Amino acid sequence: ARAASLFQSQCAACHGTQGRGEGPLAKGMDPSPSNFHEAARMDQRSIYGLYNTITLGVNGTPMRGFGELSEGDRWALAFLAAGLRTTGEEVSRGEALWKAGTGKAQFADLKSLVVPAPGEVAARGAELRSVHAYLVRHPEAIAAAAPSPLAFTRSRLAEAVQALRRNDRE
Repeated sequence: ARAASLFQSQCAACHGTQGRGEGPLAKGMDPSPSNFHEAARMDQRSIYGLYNTITLGVNGTPMRGFGELSEGDRWALAFLAAGLRTTGEEVSRGEALWKAGTGKAQFADLKSLVVPAPGEVAARGAELRSVHAYLVRHPEAIAAAAPSPLAFTRSRLAEAVQALRRNDRE
């Protein structure tokens, strides 16, 4: 909700209320503002890349940096922009796949979600593309799927005990 509000107040004048690059200030801009629904372009843009653009702007264009926004707000805007073109059906399919276990190894943390561009994810299969679409809209699902800190600690301790029993001190 915060990202949607920020998008309307900070981005919609150029990118349009739906993120199609047709806001009231877009006329005459060179280059024109990004259309976040344009598949070919957005398949090449990672969430991390969007975050950097929001933070730093793009030299030689009207796209200024928004460093005055908090880091969390800039990440929220990057996730929102990345998810504008995904359909509800694709997100629902991705949710079902995620809940069935698909993609949990590939998207074990936020870094593995924000670094690859959607086109790179799609090259690994349509199912992962759908899971990626779901996680872009619901990144909190990654944290919810992670083992609890206590379970992780117990697991690592058990591994250390086994290594000690094998006389593997490394």
